Amino acid sequence: MEPQSAQAAARPLSSFMDVLLSDRYTSLRLIKNPFGDEIPPINPLKVQQFFTEGCLSRSCLMGIAGGGLGLLFGGFFFTMRPVDIDTTLPMWQQIKQSYKGFIPEVVQSAKSFAKIGFIFSLVECFIEKGRAAHDINNSVYAGCATGAALAYKSGPGAMLGGCAAFGIGSAVFEHFLGGHEAD
Repeated sequence: MEPQSAQAAARPLSSFMDVLLSDRYTSLRLIKNPFGDEIPPINPLKVQQFFTEGCLSRSCLMGIAGGGLGLLFGGFFFTMRPVDIDTTLPMWQQIKQSYKGFIPEVVQSAKSFAKIGFIFSLVECFIEKGRAAHDINNSVYAGCATGAALAYKSGPGAMLGGCAAFGIGSAVFEHFLGGHEAD
């Protein structure tokens, strides 16, 4: 009788691939129900539909993407601002002094961008589903609602200004970058 490692080495690689490509693994039926019935397979189209058509999931993804963009912009703008550094200190002390508030400022920028991305995407998705249309008006309405929501704590005047600024900005972005036909 051959040792077990020799048997495994003699087995062709295709049998391992046959296991991975079997119906059980391709349909994601990895566990069995303890009550005897097999768990129905997960439909990959339903998973894709959940992430592309679901308002909450799309908004969460846009919030994460906005947070990543906020990290980049926050780091860039932090390095562009003027700093007052004591030049008599050694180099590493100067670097520490110049980047003292780097992390909190970058995190605040990421939070702001994430909030904008989440709110805008959520409102736009609900408006798009409610109107059953995909056009520039959805972006304008969503921009207005986002601007007003972000300025909520500052009062009605700021909410009106935020609504106008974000609505106009959304219209300009959609007109030049959105690929929609002009209405």
